[in-house]
Amino acid sequence: MCGPTQSKTPTIYRTLECPGISININLKLAIMKLIEYLKSIGASTCKLVSGPNGRFVSYTVDGVVSTLPVGKKSQNGSLAEFNALEAEDGTVIATVNTYKDVEELELA
Repeated sequence: MCGPTQSKTPTIYRTLECPGISININLKLAIMKLIEYLKSIGASTCKLVSGPNGRFVSYTVDGVVSTLPVGKKSQNGSLAEFNALEAEDGTVIATVNTYKDVEELELA
């Protein structure tokens, strides 16, 4: 029987698993505000950190500190402004930009 895999975190990309095949599906979810994303994964704290290679967001979930990058063109944003954008590989990036689908084609 085929079915989507379950992820602990909200994601734009899911994998549909069937015996012998694996299909990636873009669910086209709306971009989530970073604060809402962090709450949804159980983060208890977050802070914006400035380092030698730019800014990043540090957050804590169940006592474990993790980080996510801030987009190159979003370095001057604030925690309240950031959106969470998840790349196909699962990396979440904090960005002040918003994205929307412009065009879609069925390729069969």
